[in-house]
Amino acid sequence: AYQGTPMCVFMNGENGIGKTRIFQEIKKQIRILYKDFAFIEEICKPGDDIKPFFRIVHIVFQLYQNFKSLDKKFYVGNPPPMLNQDFVEFAISNFQEETLQNIFDKVESDPNKIASCVACYLRSHANAHPFCLILEDIHFMDRKSSEFLLYLLSAMEAKDRFLILALYHGDEASGESHIQRVLPKLRSQPKFREIKVTPLLAREILPFVRSMVGQVAMEDNDISTIFKFSRGIPYQIVAFIRGLAEKKQIKWANGSWKLHISEDLLYKLPKEIEDQLIKNLDKLGKHQKDILYWLAIS
Repeated sequence: AYQGTPMCVFMNGENGIGKTRIFQEIKKQIRILYKDFAFIEEICKPGDDIKPFFRIVHIVFQLYQNFKSLDKKFYVGNPPPMLNQDFVEFAISNFQEETLQNIFDKVESDPNKIASCVACYLRSHANAHPFCLILEDIHFMDRKSSEFLLYLLSAMEAKDRFLILALYHGDEASGESHIQRVLPKLRSQPKFREIKVTPLLAREILPFVRSMVGQVAMEDNDISTIFKFSRGIPYQIVAFIRGLAEKKQIKWANGSWKLHISEDLLYKLPKEIEDQLIKNLDKLGKHQKDILYWLAIS
């Protein structure tokens, strides 16, 4: 992207798998390698459908707040007649964070014209400085914003120093979200890549725990217990180890740390793991819940 090959990378995986942590590391490394990279971050939220296109408007607003008016020498693309790049800045120049709204629909009824103009504006910023757009939780993204993301990716050209990093929960986006509907077309774009982050395997538990606490001795039963309750989700493993530490059940002996997993700990799970188990239960069908209910009764 820094050399002028635009790219869009989607990362998907379930909650707690480490997607955000990976993005934080990518951002850190980019800043070390390239001092002039600009970052704009946006987090989609439940209820975005109530305010269509607002996420994109907020991205534009952040660019305007950080860089003010863009020098015309950096303009790229061919916006529709009467709606050049100046229109984007003019439309939001009088807004503040708390008063921001999608004013584009009030000016132009053709969504393709709006998408073209906003895409030109974002690409022009990528021409002025290397530009990384980070989008979190796009499984909540509204329909207009999702369709614009597809439009933007197809509009990007060589020499656009543009990198889009987006993450979503794969388990929550299976056929239900707006972004899922445009994914097939996104995947057909040569500038698009998708990465699925999967849970750790049982054999990876020990090195992961050692990365947190140093030299640790773990028996197979310990590894199986942690894997069983965390399902290999890094966030849950960290919560489990933290719970042991808080209960002083990690002790030093014979040159290494040893875990003491008591029976009561298995029945009093860390809150993070308990919350995840409840979420997993909610995803079950009615008949599966009925079976579990009667098993509990019996």
